[in-house]
Amino acid sequence: VYGKMSSSVKSKFDLSIGGFVRLDYAYNSQNLGAAGFVLPGKTGGSVPAVGTPGYKQDQSEMSARISRFWLKVAGPTFLGAKTNALIEADFLGGGASNNEEGNLRMRHAYGTMDWPNTQILFGQFWDMFAPAAASTIDFRQGSSFGTPNSPRVAQLRLTQKLNFNKDNYLKLVLGVQNPAADQQAIAATVVNSGNVPNVAGQLMFVSNALGVAPGFYGMSMNSLQAGLFGLW
Repeated sequence: VYGKMSSSVKSKFDLSIGGFVRLDYAYNSQNLGAAGFVLPGKTGGSVPAVGTPGYKQDQSEMSARISRFWLKVAGPTFLGAKTNALIEADFLGGGASNNEEGNLRMRHAYGTMDWPNTQILFGQFWDMFAPAAASTIDFRQGSSFGTPNSPRVAQLRLTQKLNFNKDNYLKLVLGVQNPAADQQAIAATVVNSGNVPNVAGQLMFVSNALGVAPGFYGMSMNSLQAGLFGLW
């Protein structure tokens, strides 16, 4: 009646589960408030006011909220393209008052269709307007604000590679993305979105001849690149 009950069940989608557990310790010579472990140098907000006893204190903090969890899916081919998807989260979501209440935050959630030199991406991914992520010791890099500004935004993008040789290629990126101003609350008194999506693009020359820089803060660095990018 039930068929082969002992046979394994496998769909046409290959699912991988991953992430990492990370514990951070930070010592700050000034009390930076509850966010001191991840936002060194932050001013205002939860930082004690100048002249108060808390302002004159140093600080020692530990947190595991940067730990991450992700799901990757490799789907079937479609129109000759490989299909893939990724959902990635950490525990730095807003509204948490302490480590025990670390809220899940969506970092990336996107699907792709990949041909040899062409990719269509839809979902939430790095902002097209900020492809240059220079090395930094500022832990704010990789969040939705910092220097350089590199937020993750909802978007639909097309990427085309033009290969010159095995080490050098031209990358063309064009797409539309969320028009809302990042980190602004949606309120009647705040005009933070337009009536059309933002149009963004990149024209980048990429060279692998010098190798790839080491990654930092969970982000992989790019090879040497030079080009133009903008947003309208």
